[in-house]
Amino acid sequence: MENFTDGGLRLSENEPEVVEPREIPWDEIPDDLDEVAEAVPEAEPAQERVNGQQADRVASFPKVITAAELEKRKYPRLNWLVQEILPPGVTILAGPPKSGKTRLMTHVAAAVATGARVLGKIDTRRAGVLFLYLEDGWRRVQARLSEFLPGGWPNNLRLEIDWPRMEDGGLRRLDEFLEQQPEVRMVIIDVLERFRPPTPRGVSVYQYDYRTIASIRKVAEKHDVAILLIHHTNKLQDAPDVFNRISGTLGLTGAVDTMMLLERTDRMQPEATLSIDGREVEAQELTLEYDPDTGEWELLGDANLYSTSDERRQIISYLENQPEPKSPKEVAVALGKNDSTTRNNMRNMARDRQLVRVGRGKYTVSKKD
Repeated sequence: MENFTDGGLRLSENEPEVVEPREIPWDEIPDDLDEVAEAVPEAEPAQERVNGQQADRVASFPKVITAAELEKRKYPRLNWLVQEILPPGVTILAGPPKSGKTRLMTHVAAAVATGARVLGKIDTRRAGVLFLYLEDGWRRVQARLSEFLPGGWPNNLRLEIDWPRMEDGGLRRLDEFLEQQPEVRMVIIDVLERFRPPTPRGVSVYQYDYRTIASIRKVAEKHDVAILLIHHTNKLQDAPDVFNRISGTLGLTGAVDTMMLLERTDRMQPEATLSIDGREVEAQELTLEYDPDTGEWELLGDANLYSTSDERRQIISYLENQPEPKSPKEVAVALGKNDSTTRNNMRNMARDRQLVRVGRGKYTVSKKD
């Protein structure tokens, strides 16, 4: 009876028909929630006469399989667009205004379209890209791309600045576009707020967030593409979970496949932290540095390791300007650092030949050959 091909189920002639509820389009959501139930067609009773026969049981669960059956199934390997960072599915990239989100994703789009490396180090899978610049004009888009595509701009990078919202057919248009352009494997929407519909009256914000992402995710799964949504952060800068800083409810972050958060501690400094987590992606924090000469972000490394490197640079800078060697306690006081942490850092720096131990527990900077 069961046929799982093409993602659907076909019933034999003797099986009762299962009536699927109709999904209500966004523009048909009634203002009064009491009308919602009336808008959804009721399923037929389980006991129906089918071809003259009495169905004396509830229709079986068509998608329930055994673990043994699942073990035998063969699925294709996950096709990363950006290795170990961006898989197919829905990804949300959030960050404060003017933090470099669009610039970073323009860099990613250009790299994927040309098969170049992202952040100077990470491999990409060359593929077609659709970038919806919903907050920019063509002049601004041209200026952005010129920073990453010095010449020979690719034909497989599609661009648009005017796209209808979801409730105006924007999601259906995206579905049709991907159907017609199968080489496009990544879609970037800048920003989500210009694409999703306004919150319907009488619908909870959590439900609205979840339904929005779930609808987009259906398109991503249907075409096996990565859809990246650029979004904003809220004001919860002290939240213990950094992803709670993404604007919206848990319905938003819970429905996406991958979360990214781009933050800069100081807008005037080139360093930023890119936090990543998801269903297929391992949790990681990467330190990036913006190069104003090239307009590109460069990967410096793991944020925790880079933080240690940053502390080492501060220690070296301080000691270079001192007329005599200093103890770890003196360095810690001068830099406002923890005494024990500074002592361990300086001991390790001596082991790595960045510092030289002089006398009883004092250090100076190693001289370059």
